[in-house]
Amino acid sequence: MKKRLFIFGLIFAVLCSSFVFASHNESTATASSVDTSCNSYCNKSVYYFRGSYSTAAQKCYYLSQQCSLGCDKVTNKCVPEPPKCGSYCSKGVYYYRGYAGIDGLCFYSKLQCEYGCNDKGAVCASAPIPTSPVATAQVTPVSCQDSDGNSTATVGTVTVTYSDGTTRTYNDGCRFHQSYNPRVVSEYVCDDTRVDKLRQLDIDCAQVYGSSSSCYQGDTRLGYCSNANNQASDEISTQVPEESETRGTIETPEEKETEAAIKVDEQDETEETTQVPEEKKTEITGTQPATCSIGCLDQNNNCIPVGIRIPGKYCDIDREIKPQLNSGISCNNNYECGSNFCADGKCTAAGFMQKILNFFGWIINIFGGDGNKENTKEIAEEIRVVEEGSKEPQPSPIVNLGQSFTDNIVNVDIEGVGEDIEVIIISGPTVEIEQIPGFTQTHPDDNPGRATLFPLVFEYDGPLKTEIERYRNLPINLTIKVKELDRETVAFSWHYRQYLLTDVQPGFEGRSRYTLTAPLHYTRVPMFRDPSGINPQMSRNPETDSEVEISGVIQDVYPVVEVNETTRKITLTFDYIEAGGIWDWVHNFIQGIPDKRSMSVIQNDPANPDRELSARNYYEVWPILYSQSEGFSLPQKAKEKVVLTFSRSEERR
Repeated sequence: MKKRLFIFGLIFAVLCSSFVFASHNESTATASSVDTSCNSYCNKSVYYFRGSYSTAAQKCYYLSQQCSLGCDKVTNKCVPEPPKCGSYCSKGVYYYRGYAGIDGLCFYSKLQCEYGCNDKGAVCASAPIPTSPVATAQVTPVSCQDSDGNSTATVGTVTVTYSDGTTRTYNDGCRFHQSYNPRVVSEYVCDDTRVDKLRQLDIDCAQVYGSSSSCYQGDTRLGYCSNANNQASDEISTQVPEESETRGTIETPEEKETEAAIKVDEQDETEETTQVPEEKKTEITGTQPATCSIGCLDQNNNCIPVGIRIPGKYCDIDREIKPQLNSGISCNNNYECGSNFCADGKCTAAGFMQKILNFFGWIINIFGGDGNKENTKEIAEEIRVVEEGSKEPQPSPIVNLGQSFTDNIVNVDIEGVGEDIEVIIISGPTVEIEQIPGFTQTHPDDNPGRATLFPLVFEYDGPLKTEIERYRNLPINLTIKVKELDRETVAFSWHYRQYLLTDVQPGFEGRSRYTLTAPLHYTRVPMFRDPSGINPQMSRNPETDSEVEISGVIQDVYPVVEVNETTRKITLTFDYIEAGGIWDWVHNFIQGIPDKRSMSVIQNDPANPDRELSARNYYEVWPILYSQSEGFSLPQKAKEKVVLTFSRSEERR
């Protein structure tokens, strides 16, 4: 009997131990499953992995970065590079003062010296720099002839004759340059006795010389526009001239512009040789194609910023002018709609705008008396222009009641001026990454190039206008703070470091419009977001949204997706801060870190969103354009648009 009781007691003890052990493991697993720290770490003393937690996927994601000076395992961060911010002179006139900013960033402020830079390039000269006369014969241009009569739509050759009897020829045609669009039409024209070169960026042969003309024959690049209507004589060649000097004629390679007497360069400054002593900038008339780095060109070659409306049209983020949408059509931004009001993803009828006006008028009549009725009339006239359209071009963009007065009012901190200054964002964080065409034996394989940071444009009307304008042509540190509904908690911030205040113009309703441009030289990206990776919050509309997965970047998010298989472009429009870590991915490319990924677009059944109908995979995917277009007043209103390119795609089976 005792033996039997002992056996039962032993079995009971074992069962109790197992239960306690299992309970301990279960509680441990539960505790670990809610760990959202996602700590950053170093790997192999070279790679830095920064973690972020996804509430939607309930797991950690890590973005990798290769550290140039190694990764510090104590701080779990890349070893900061020592700043090399030496000041220098350019062209004997421009002085660039270099200094280190936050975290070792190098920034440069540009100053045009009245008396030129001194020999050491340390500072601007305080008085004219004495020079010894050089007994050399001055060579000047005496005549210029364009075989096509300065026509920008005809292939021709410009011949410049100099006082020493030499000549130089410049042929119109296709140019390929690594710093520009690979298919660039260059047109040379005469300006008195000198030659001007007009770069017509993003305009290929077919647009200038006719549909039958091309920069290519098959996959072979040409140095001219083929099949172009050449009105020049048979002796004139449209081939790119080789570098040579024969019979008193000096030929200059089109790709090497530092030796040529051309008055256009990348920074809109002028280069000249000793053979062309005078300096004159290229003038682009209304009939000559120009470029617009911050938006679209209208029919009169006026530069229209992204998001700005002109009668009946607007400038979209892809730099194309598009017709405005009617009521009931899907939209992403207010400026896309003819009524200038986008609500719940659709353009709202103009009558609804009138109801808003009536409401404001009622409020004004109650509290403002007769003194504010004139303001009501002014607003009514602005809304009439929005609803009916204006017959004459307006001197400033059409007022945007929905976006300007609600979605894009935000607090900014301007270093040296003040904190929590309330402004209206006109053009927010936008970056474009150069797409360099490439090809493998089986499919396209484009590669990323340089990044272009678009200007920040905002409007302000307050007591600190004078303080801000003191920074004209000087660097500014500015922070945009997107706050929660309590107006205290900062959800995320956009930081602009050493941006130059390059322009101040009249804005809407008496406000001033400020344009800040990125510094010319920087070692690290001067525009960044903090936190850069935001925990995504789902915003899913089964009627319009598609499920998107980008390996290691985002998962289980539902933006509006537009795919163009012909141009190999995918446009994603995110709202309600659902983009998550998409900015981190874009930021890698701005830093020059190529990070191509694979991607899937999944179509689900609107009636049963968890049921997958079809899916398509895309490979070698990377961003070419990013923008936060609106929604700075609340994080829930934030809209981010990303344009991606890919090499190939296939249906997922």
